[in-house]
Amino acid sequence: MFRSNQLEQQSENERMVEQLTRRQAELAQAYNNIQLLEQHSVKAAEQIEVRNYLPRTRTELGRRSFPVAALTVWNSLPAHLRSTLISRADSLEMG
Repeated sequence: MFRSNQLEQQSENERMVEQLTRRQAELAQAYNNIQLLEQHSVKAAEQIEVRNYLPRTRTELGRRSFPVAALTVWNSLPAHLRSTLISRADSLEMG
């Protein structure tokens, strides 16, 4: 019985490590996207295809949440439309 509990605990620990590793990779991708946006001007952003990071969800409720739904819609817009909206938003902040 003790050996069985040890194996279950070890298996659970391995699953947790795998989940944390996947989450770390997702966060690294999100960080890279942010760095990319900070490094490039709006004109450079118009020239490259930039898509926002979508968090992984496991349920329909998660997919319907505002952050996920909004990013899904944003990413589905054509690149020229996204860059136009970014340019206009930047000009509003400056003015």
